[in-house]
Formats: sequence, C-alpha cells, structure tokens
Amino acid sequence: MFSPWLVVVVTMTVHHISNRDVWRHHFCGANAEEDASRTTQDEITRRRIESVIEALRRVADVEQQLRENKGCDKVDLLNITFDERRWKKEALLTVQVANLMTSLWRSPGENGYPVGANDALLYDFVRSIVLFSPPVFGSVICFDNYLYKNYTRFCPYAFRDPQLNGSVHVIDIVSASAGYDYTTDKNAIWWHKPKSKALRSSPERITSYYEERFNTTTPDVLQKRTFPHVTFEDGTWTRPYFDCFGGKVWMVTYLAPFYNETDDFL
Repeated sequence: MFSPWLVVVVTMTVHHISNRDVWRHHFCGANAEEDASRTTQDEITRRRIESVIEALRRVADVEQQLRENKGCDKVDLLNITFDERRWKKEALLTVQVANLMTSLWRSPGENGYPVGANDALLYDFVRSIVLFSPPVFGSVICFDNYLYKNYTRFCPYAFRDPQLNGSVHVIDIVSASAGYDYTTDKNAIWWHKPKSKALRSSPERITSYYEERFNTTTPDVLQKRTFPHVTFEDGTWTRPYFDCFGGKVWMVTYLAPFYNETDDFL
C-alpha cells in the first residue's frame, strides 16, 4: 500500500495516503467537469488513470529497491495530486505554531535575543506537533542562513523513529548531519517551495492590544501591536515524495512561513 506521511518554515509531514485516496481524488475531479464533452471527459479520466498507475509503479520500484538494500540518494517526487482536506486539522496546527513564532519573535528575551530564539522551546514545539495526531510523522522548524542567534543554520526536527519503536526522536538536522545545508540541497523540497512562495507573498496583518505586567511595580500600559498573520492558504503542500534522508517513508508535507520583527521571512 502506498502510505505517505504528513511533515516551520513550520512544517508537518503526514503519513498514510492510501491508494484509495489517490483514486477517489482523481475520479471525483473527472466527474465534476459537467460542461466538458464526453470525449474530453474520457481523455481527462484516461490521463489521470495513467498518472496514478505510473505513480504506483514508481512506489513499487522504490520499495523493491529498498528490499534489495540498494539504498537511495535523492527524493522521489510523484507527479500526482491528492485530497489534502483529510489533513487540514493537522495543517491548521502548523499555521497556529507559525503565527506563534511570529509573535514570539517580537518579544524580547535574554541576551538580546527574542523569546522565540530558545533552543529548548523549539525542540519541544516540534515534538508537540508530532504528538498532536497519529498521522503526523514529523515536524520541523527551520531558519534561513544566519537568522537564528549566532548559528549558521538551525533546524529542530522531531519524527517517529522506526528504529526506536516509533517513539518521537528530536534532533537538529544540521548538527545531526555534519552541517547539512537544506538551503542549497535540491532534495529539500520542503524548504525551497514554501520559501519561494513566502518571498512572493505578503500575509495579512492583524492588530492586538496588550496590557502586560512584568513585575509588581511597573503599571500596565495599553499597547497596540500589529503582526503578520498567516492563514491556511498562505501555506504550501508538497506533492507526495519518498524521503530518502529522513524517515525513509512516503510522505506529503504542509509548510507555513513565519516572520521576524521586521516582517522578513525567517
């Protein structure tokens, strides 16, 4: 069975896309074209069937390659679409975490860094996203070069590790892979696609009012703050792909951007 998982950026990777999901999505799409001629409908249906068959053949090839211990050295991306509504609940959690990160980046913390620039906090964030729902295989919060503290790159990643009986394993992708650079690796489709979209778009802004008390002597003062606010539509889905370098499973990934105090993509 073809079973991809779902994987800030905030990202979340989902598992368990079955053959039935792919077929249902394609045939419903074909039947919806009420204004097309019968010939056109048949042609659309034929092409979609061929794309599904080709995708399933590719899945079988990869599985056979793994059984023969031949390994893999690149991401296999399937040229099919799927019905992502099945995982909208999980995707919306990713959106919430992305907006929380944007908010935390506007609150000063220790040593001149934002509150959100806290390694332990980010490790716990990605772990919590994975534990949110059984279909979630992994979650990652990655930063562009030189945008997190004094690190070159930082990318906390939590995933259900098959070698640890499915327990959640939390790492930094960069340090765990000898300085791995997802910003230049073409196989890191979960990074390049959302970054490209984020740089082309401008999220809506929302205004909130704060009265904060930080100690017993400072009076509360009403303050107006405006933040970029991403929605589900601001995020990005990848096509199903085989993650050769992480979980070594078929997966799809939903990704949502977050922003620093000057509204720049992090």
